[in-house]
Amino acid sequence: MLIDYETLRTKATTVVMIPDHYRLEMEDNTPKGDEKYRSFIWEDPEKNDCKIEVVLDLETGDLIRLDIDMEDKNTGNQDNSEEDAKAIADAFLMKHNPDHTAFTWVNIEERQNFRFITYREEVGGLPLPDTGCEITLDNSLNIIRYRSEQKTAPRPKWPDSIVDAKNVRQQVLSDLQMKLTMVTLYPSMYEMEGTKPEYRLVYEAIPAHRLIDAITGVDHFGIEHYMMPPSHPITPMERDNTSNLGGTLTLEESEKGKMPLNLDHPSEGLIKNIAAWELLLGIDPKLYMLEKSKDDDERIELLYKLKGKVGEGPEPEALSVDAYT
Repeated sequence: MLIDYETLRTKATTVVMIPDHYRLEMEDNTPKGDEKYRSFIWEDPEKNDCKIEVVLDLETGDLIRLDIDMEDKNTGNQDNSEEDAKAIADAFLMKHNPDHTAFTWVNIEERQNFRFITYREEVGGLPLPDTGCEITLDNSLNIIRYRSEQKTAPRPKWPDSIVDAKNVRQQVLSDLQMKLTMVTLYPSMYEMEGTKPEYRLVYEAIPAHRLIDAITGVDHFGIEHYMMPPSHPITPMERDNTSNLGGTLTLEESEKGKMPLNLDHPSEGLIKNIAAWELLLGIDPKLYMLEKSKDDDERIELLYKLKGKVGEGPEPEALSVDAYT
């Protein structure tokens, strides 16, 4: 039985403190077509990148997801201990996840001054995928992210015996191949000096991953499953006179006559060149009108609608997913 929306809205406001000046910009059932959750998004009207999102289960009212994007989340006390972080996460978990007693496997990582705490059910001392939850804390030990996993399979039983790891290792080594490849290493993902990405020449294992059944010692899929088909470089295209517009874009026509245009955040002059983009993409201003625009300091999003569609049919509700997107 679904919980009434008023009860869910009240509960959503108690998950974390919502600043008084924040406005509720979206409240709707999600995902569309398979509605299981009630999603709420509050935003700071003065700052585009500051928002709070809370997602609750429609039937139980349990917290499914929490995302908090606020300024200065990288600042604060960096001397907080791992025990302090876990104590705060444990208290949050006990309050918002009724199945918390089953999460006996815990892993804590620290990356870029954030604490990432993962809780899982376990079998034989190993974490069980798609169980438990993940919690992220900032430098000040504020919880800024929460994800509750939805268990997808029945709990397995630990087998009476498993094959020896040495035998499996020998099988993998006999099939393993190596190839040279160029990769991009990003400072945000790897421990490396500097702040700019770097190209590196590396050896890559083929296949990089194998799934060997621990009971039989036989690969679940076979070696062909992991091999990628051959590829060839793309012939460079000739430059044209539109290359000075800058930005990368994707264009998609929807059934409702809407045409969203996403641009990587450009130079200040790009907005003045919207007419040039419209010409390049074949957007006829006589047929389409700019309905909505958004700038998040990384991308500019422009939403066009067929003029013939304007005023036709019911308008989306003010707080719906359709109106917010």
